[in-house]
Amino acid sequence: MRVASFGCVLATLTAFAGSAAAQEDLDTLLDQTVVTAASKSAEVSATAPGTSTVITGQDLKRFGVHTLAEAVDFLSLGAATSGRDVTGDKGGLGARGVQLAGDEGNHFLLLVNGHSVNEPLAGSARFDRAAGIPLEMVDRIEVVLGPGSVLYGSNAMLGVINVVTKSAKDFAGTRLVLESELLTSARGMAGAGHRFDLLGKPAELTLGLEYYRRFGPKFDLDDQDLGIDPLSFLPTRTTADGPATGIWGGRIADDSFAEAPSALLNFRQGDF
Repeated sequence: MRVASFGCVLATLTAFAGSAAAQEDLDTLLDQTVVTAASKSAEVSATAPGTSTVITGQDLKRFGVHTLAEAVDFLSLGAATSGRDVTGDKGGLGARGVQLAGDEGNHFLLLVNGHSVNEPLAGSARFDRAAGIPLEMVDRIEVVLGPGSVLYGSNAMLGVINVVTKSAKDFAGTRLVLESELLTSARGMAGAGHRFDLLGKPAELTLGLEYYRRFGPKFDLDDQDLGIDPLSFLPTRTTADGPATGIWGGRIADDSFAEAPSALLNFRQGDF
């Protein structure tokens, strides 16, 4: 009986150890970040065919990130922004030591849920407020370095950034966001998500409306006498209109002005 009891205990311990190992393997698998932009199919970032960084929506909220440019600068691996974009924030984007002056991000392909949003004329991509993506709607940002033109064609010379938005399940209800840098900028966002049935198939709708405006700071600069223009022999012109006085300076009120209204609507039904 003692031998039988010992055998039962040993079998129980073996089963428990096997269950614990299986649970540990499952937890490890669930902790892996999933990336879809590297090969157009879902896979864990550890096995993706390219250097990839996945920035989650929780990361954006935890670190107070305001734009895609800030997310790339502070949370990604091997990519960084430079220069200034249309709203005055950092604009150009480079990777692995390659920074092309004045490229306005056209050597990176920017995707939203797998759809390219680079401008069709010059291929530029906006990573500042002009990107038009309310960050409250972002589930994750996938930053994949390396040439991706074989998969995506133009603009993927240095890499691909895929912004995946939240499903209606994770963006359910209605939300309002108001934030401001005092005397400098203000932003308002309204969003909602809803799930329903349409023609016998599950469907969902998510919507985000955002308005950003920067109105400062303002500067008071001492007057500087620029003298006579050597070509016209008249006082140097410092304004587009008005008399040429040769004096530069005074109150600079609208140099930092920017305005960026945007909206993002997602509709899904089954596989569509």
